[in-house]
Amino acid sequence: MASSPQPPPSASVGPTPPFGGRNPRTVRLIVIVVALIVIVSVITVVYIATRPTNCRLSSTDPLIFDQPEQPDTLDPQVTFSTPGWAITQQVYQTLVMYNGSSYQEFLPILAKSWTESADHFNLTFTLRTGIHFSNGDPFNAYVMWFSLNRAMVMNQAPQFILGQNFNYPHVNASSTSDEVNASVATLTTELNTFDFRTPTAPQLAAMQDPWQSFQVIDDKTIQLNMGYGYLGDTVAYTYILATLAAPIAAGVDPFVIAANGGTNDSTNDWMSTNLLGTGPYKLASYNPSTGFVLQKDPNYWGAAAAAAEPWNNILQPAKSDIQTNFQGDPAKTTTDLKSGAVAGASFAYAGPSTVNDLKNSACVSVTKLSEVYSSTAGAWWIYMNQNHEPFNNQSFRAAVAHAINYEQINATAFGGNSVRWVGPVPPGYPFYNPDSLPAYSYNLTLARQFLRNSSWPTGYLIPVKYAYINLGDWAEV
Repeated sequence: MASSPQPPPSASVGPTPPFGGRNPRTVRLIVIVVALIVIVSVITVVYIATRPTNCRLSSTDPLIFDQPEQPDTLDPQVTFSTPGWAITQQVYQTLVMYNGSSYQEFLPILAKSWTESADHFNLTFTLRTGIHFSNGDPFNAYVMWFSLNRAMVMNQAPQFILGQNFNYPHVNASSTSDEVNASVATLTTELNTFDFRTPTAPQLAAMQDPWQSFQVIDDKTIQLNMGYGYLGDTVAYTYILATLAAPIAAGVDPFVIAANGGTNDSTNDWMSTNLLGTGPYKLASYNPSTGFVLQKDPNYWGAAAAAAEPWNNILQPAKSDIQTNFQGDPAKTTTDLKSGAVAGASFAYAGPSTVNDLKNSACVSVTKLSEVYSSTAGAWWIYMNQNHEPFNNQSFRAAVAHAINYEQINATAFGGNSVRWVGPVPPGYPFYNPDSLPAYSYNLTLARQFLRNSSWPTGYLIPVKYAYINLGDWAEV
């Protein structure tokens, strides 16, 4: 597949979770009994609240937002939270990015175009010219090679997003631990010693070695070779562009990193608290207690490219600065939205009373998101640890599952706006409920029958603690 200026390039794929996939190690440890797709979000706003044009904002530059949670880190190759992704994706850029709200189309950002091999295992990206970081440092294929390999070497929480398909040079999912360790050691040295402006001949040869996941072709071309990761080389991964749109695949500045601790298998203190990317924003201030300000980059490299591609919404320069305030009081956030003190806000949890309050405001327009987006933004689960009694007994777990009044939870906590799903994969996603299993029913007769068949036919008399967050209407459940 090759991208072209008109129409916008795209790749038709199914929706992919924002974290690029599930961690199979986690799935084996728990039994998921029931899940609710929440139309009111746990982590982000799943209702979109906007202001009609006749309602004024207190500030349009900067645009001000309320946010209840701080980013876990500012390093794009370490962050594994919604607030972390939100801020890093304003400053750092990836080869491609989703086309607006579409999860099936992708736009070229750092890449100008790309092609795909006949077997779909190799993607070759041609980079745009003139790209530079906000401090003026150049971006090229050598820097992209550094960035992707840095994400692998650091081996932080989101590394599996790349590790599904990629690996260290000269190793794959079948390599021994000694082979992997040797490759990591060599690669770490290269990341900390190579010249990523004008590499020497031996350095260039190492980056052009075809037996690696990330292969430099020349200073403006990089080839990504799948099949080395834990998914193997039998079938090419369908959702690779979604993987490459995640922050972990962003271009980072090797020169700044080298001057501030370098690269190893741990986090970098400077990168954790600073932002310096190729994107349209740069960090003006950051206080982990109060919030941050993102400033328009007057020297943004993408201004000319964006003018030539007005349809490319992700490439456009910033039009306003952004001020985000860390504050989690739902009442204040609601007041700020209704008064115009903020242009937008997110809630850790917004119950029916909050949503209805916003709906009744003349200056707030509330729109419900589709299941595909809402399920990735907020899902409420009931977990039972099958390694400990009584939940190590299947009949007991079934008794619990049928003793839960799901409709009452939906009505009380979510105002009737939640949607149930079966299994760990949300509806609308690949591999959702492939066997078409029915959802658990609220059936006390059946629950009693399963309880009688368990090891505790008269009930489990030891108290079981259920932890939940005390937010809004949820506590009523």
